[in-house]
Amino acid sequence: MMKKTMVILAVLMMNGTLFVGIVSAKELDFVLPETGGAMAHCDSKMSDYINMPVPAGDVKVVWHHNEMPGEKGGSKGLGFSSNGEIAAATFSGLKNNLIIYDYDGNRLWTSGNLLNALACASAPIIDVHGRVIACDNKVVIMVDPLDADEDGVILEWKSELIHGGLPISPVILEDGTIFIVTKGGPIYIFDSKDGDLLATKYLYKEDDGYGPFLSLLMKYFSKKGFYETINSPCINGNRVYISTQFNRDPFIFFRRARIYAIDVDCNNPNKDDRLQVAWHYDFNGPSGASPLLIENTLYFDAERCVLRRPQIIALTDMGDTWQEKWKSRIPNPIDSSLALDPRGGFWVVDAFGGCLIRKSTENGEVLNVIDTDRIVNKPGTHRPCSVVTICGSSDRPILIHAVMSIEPLKSSCYVIAVDLEDNNNLLWKVKISEGTILSLDFPFGQYPVLMENEKPRLVFTTVGGDAWAIGGSSSTAT
Repeated sequence: MMKKTMVILAVLMMNGTLFVGIVSAKELDFVLPETGGAMAHCDSKMSDYINMPVPAGDVKVVWHHNEMPGEKGGSKGLGFSSNGEIAAATFSGLKNNLIIYDYDGNRLWTSGNLLNALACASAPIIDVHGRVIACDNKVVIMVDPLDADEDGVILEWKSELIHGGLPISPVILEDGTIFIVTKGGPIYIFDSKDGDLLATKYLYKEDDGYGPFLSLLMKYFSKKGFYETINSPCINGNRVYISTQFNRDPFIFFRRARIYAIDVDCNNPNKDDRLQVAWHYDFNGPSGASPLLIENTLYFDAERCVLRRPQIIALTDMGDTWQEKWKSRIPNPIDSSLALDPRGGFWVVDAFGGCLIRKSTENGEVLNVIDTDRIVNKPGTHRPCSVVTICGSSDRPILIHAVMSIEPLKSSCYVIAVDLEDNNNLLWKVKISEGTILSLDFPFGQYPVLMENEKPRLVFTTVGGDAWAIGGSSSTAT
């Protein structure tokens, strides 16, 4: 891939006068592409929907990497993100835990020792210019693999997470602010242009408005505790929704939980007022999925415990408060996020039940059920093991997922494509692994798309190690 030009021509029309100027690439806004799957769960609504085609023809693995320490460490999170031209993945190895690839699997850049093994908890973000934001529990960085300076340096900036905490996938707000939620720490917001830390906030049991000094005292010397998250937040403009759980509850499967709606105002001269709680909603946790936003309604799971009554909750944002739309039981607790079906409704991954369930956004009723073992039709019982990515188009959506069979002394794993408009029939399947029962060669994360010469490729990581790409022999307009 050609090195990106360091500057661009800016053409402006002001009062009928044409102006042409030079703008540094570092001054460009961080803008997400409309397709490709550029961040955690594909977009800011956490929809897991990519309006891009899937491979066709002789679909198979076209490249596979497991040579570098990061790749060998595997990815315990969502893995890859893509802007359609390049893709970045986070790993959990000894080093090189952020690697950027092109369509053919060439490594454009590796992070060396910049990020530690906890980088895998956060999916990277890629903008339309090919810049990448990623983080671990110590720092957040922006790199530009296509715009190295004369010394080969591509690091645009690096900022510290001064209060620690494990980030769960950074997101970008409408105004370009980087919003990071953490497990064991506060919320952070950063300026995407220069990495400047704009504000932090702990979510205490009562939103008491403590300043940063008192907040630190509360964290280390108080038994009050605070709400933390294990999920990615979703965004509506400059309002952010976070599914949280109380960090001092003694039983992991019986947690007080909250959905927070937080407004971000980076222009407020008082840093303590830049993150304001608009409202919160209490429910029984824990929750296993990032909240999905469809129009002005949030969909999320609650009571993720077999001893309780797992359910999906639909909660409508009314501005300064919330309104319950419905609650609907699900057969088993879930760990994967809900995936938007462009025809209506959303998909729930029921790994314990061995199926994918499509539910109505109107009332939570079941619309469809896919028995993954039936459509794979291979020896063993193949159950869901990854998140869902919806590709294709709104007229013909294609569901991408991974299924795994664990039998006595052996296992097997396939990535599958399901044609949702063709009676949920299997479009293709590609074997990823076949081995012992201890094999970790299975995908857990998402499946963003790379495109070249009208031939799409899906990229993904596996838990035990490896970066993969699946492609086909023919182009497709799906």
